[in-house]
Formats: sequence, structure tokens, C-alpha cells
Amino acid sequence: MKGSVKRVGENSYRLVYDLPPGLDGRRRQKRETYNGTKKAAEAELAKHLEAIRKGEYTTEYGLAFGDLLDRYLKSARGKLAPTTYQRFDGMIRVHIRPMLGKMRLDRLTPLHLEDVYTKWLESGRKRSKGGLNAQTVLHHHRVIRRILSLGVKWRIVAYNVADAVEPPKPTRREMIALTEVQLLKLLDAATQPPLQSTKPQCCGLSKETAFHTAITFLAYTGTRRGECLAVKWEDLNLADRRVVIRRSLEHTNAGIAFKGTKSGKPRVLSVHQDCLDVLKKHRIEQNKHRLALGEAYIDHGLIFARPDGMPINPHAFGDAFRALVKRADIPSIRLHDLRHTHVTLLLKSGAPLKVVSERAGHASVGTTGDIYGHVLPGMDRQAADGFGSLLRKANRNGTALVRDKSVTQASGNGKNALEVSA
Repeated sequence: MKGSVKRVGENSYRLVYDLPPGLDGRRRQKRETYNGTKKAAEAELAKHLEAIRKGEYTTEYGLAFGDLLDRYLKSARGKLAPTTYQRFDGMIRVHIRPMLGKMRLDRLTPLHLEDVYTKWLESGRKRSKGGLNAQTVLHHHRVIRRILSLGVKWRIVAYNVADAVEPPKPTRREMIALTEVQLLKLLDAATQPPLQSTKPQCCGLSKETAFHTAITFLAYTGTRRGECLAVKWEDLNLADRRVVIRRSLEHTNAGIAFKGTKSGKPRVLSVHQDCLDVLKKHRIEQNKHRLALGEAYIDHGLIFARPDGMPINPHAFGDAFRALVKRADIPSIRLHDLRHTHVTLLLKSGAPLKVVSERAGHASVGTTGDIYGHVLPGMDRQAADGFGSLLRKANRNGTALVRDKSVTQASGNGKNALEVSA
């Protein structure tokens, strides 16, 4: 990189130096005035050239963190999933911008972020007294780090100060999984009228049989809420006893919309015949209702739909599930805990970890192991017992065990002794 210093007045110098080429590959130059001695001006030029050489040069000075937030939100719209963008926008609007929006980027330090995180933990709540939990602050840290990382990429900031900050470590929330008996009680309660709710038909399933079918499907497949509510009849193969999870349903500020699965690709699940029998019965009832409504029924082909055929609001479905849990007289669980229950019972039944991981749609077997590691010790004992039982059964059947030496037990002098014959 080239540069020059030219005197333009008393103790005033003009610095001219080459910048990194633009996106079009064309040459760019920077001109700025420096007030001071010639020696100091030359030192300032050398500093800029060194920063450019190291890739640490920033093209804009004096920008506030709020300016970077605006640029990020503009860039992220359309790239992020609507619910993710909505969540990030909420974090920025409610917490990040009020605390950091006016801070100049070139003056932002790791200590500033440390102080902000501490304040959030102590008194970060907006609608009540108290602080945010560690998990929420960690989410905020990740968003800040993500935005500053883009700032480095865009040459707005020299380096990411969030990399030098140690975010709070949240305590892992205890995962709740129902026992087989408790799960059966839940499924039984789902068939019992009436469905108590403060909002009539809030879950969009007007009949107890339909609600029971949705809960049964979740329990037998371990799918996520959005995946369950987005599955269509065309995805279900009754003959092969399989269902393809192709999409998910989400609720955003713009309304209810379909999106891809969390992994970005479909997965195929085998479905037990008991669940299929419930689905067949549900299909007959749904067809009767569709014919009765005629043109008023808007057919999206959904297995679980509102009475008029439209998609179900996922949040409203969650409200109906909470009411169901209270009525079932089981431990208080979230709708997502049905997924935990499915995976836990699969592991306890002896299903291979890889099969369970693929069924759950996890990114890797390691992810499944990290989440459900507490279940694995019991599986290890079952495997050890199974191996021992296999050998005992073979021995009872007269199968010879391979030995280098035969060992017989004899008694002598009132004590057991081992006689080894070659």
C-alpha cells in the first residue's frame, strides 16, 4: 500500500493513502487532514498503512453501535427465518439498543459489554423487578457477537470485542420425560370431553377425537410442534407405515406460515400401527366434516387443521395442551416435553442411539448423546446384562466355550481348591 504526507498549512498536513480494492476491484484512496507536526503526521500515516496490511483497517469512523444494528437488521431480513428475525429484532429493540445503541463502535470495549451483561442479570427485566436469567443474557451475547462479526467483515470495526467477553453460563434446565403410565394417562385425558379453554376452539380442533389424534401423533413420532401441525395426508403412507416430515408451521407477526424443517431436509419416520389406527379414524371424521361444510372448507391437505381446514395456530395449540396436562393429573410438562418423552422411552427400550438421533432429526448422534446422556448409563447396564444372558443361554444349550485350559472346582482340606489341567 502506498501513501504520502503533504503540508497544506501551518502544522497541517494532508494524508493520502491507498485503501484495499473495492468489490469491483478498482483502486480506492483515502484523503484526510492531520493537525500536528510532520513527524506525527508521518507516524499517523504509518499506523493506517500497517492496519491496512494486517486487515484491521476500518473504513468508517464515529459510527454508533445503533448504526451497525440498523445495517444488520436490514441485511438479515429475508436471510433469517421469520421467527428468528422476529426474535432477534425483539432482543435488539428491548434490551440491546437501549444499553448500547449510542456507544461509538471505535470506543466499545470488552469491559463495556461485561458491565452491560451484569446490569441485565441484576435488573434487566422491563415489566417487573429483577434481572434476566443467564440463558437470556447468553442469547443476547450471541446476537451481539454475531452483529460485531459482520461489522468486522464489512470493515466497520477492526475486531470483535465480544470475542474477549465471557458470557454467563446458564444452569441446564432439567428435562422432563413422562413414564409409560403417565403418557397413557395423558392420551386418555385427551379423549375426555370437554376441552376446557378460555377461548372456544382455541387450538382449532373442535372435537376431542381430533385433539387426541394430534397428541397421539406427537407421542408416537417425537416430532416438534410445528412439524406435527404441518404434516399433510400426502406425507403419510399407510401401507408402508411411514410418514415424511417435510415442513414446519410457525407463527410470526405476519401470520401463520410454512417453512422447512430445522435441519433443512426431510426425514422419514416409521409409525406404529396403533397410531395409524387412530389416524385412520380421524381421517374418516375429518372427511365427514369437510363434506358437511362444502365450499366453506379450505382444504390444505393438513392432517391436523382448524374446523374450516386452515392451519392451526401453534401458540393456541400449546395453550390447549397446558389445559390438558392439568386435567390429566400428571407432572407439569411443556408440549416439547412430549418429544423428550418419546426419545427417552425409545432409548430405554434399547433402540440404537443412531436410529433415535435420525428419528429425532438431530444434527448428529453427539447432539442426542449430549441431551439424553442421563439415560445412557441405564442402557449400558442393559447391554452388559444382555451380553451375559446371551452367553448363559448358549452355555445352557450345551454350546462349548472356547478355553485354553479346563478349570474344574474341587474341594480339599475343607476348602475349595482349583485344579488346573493342561
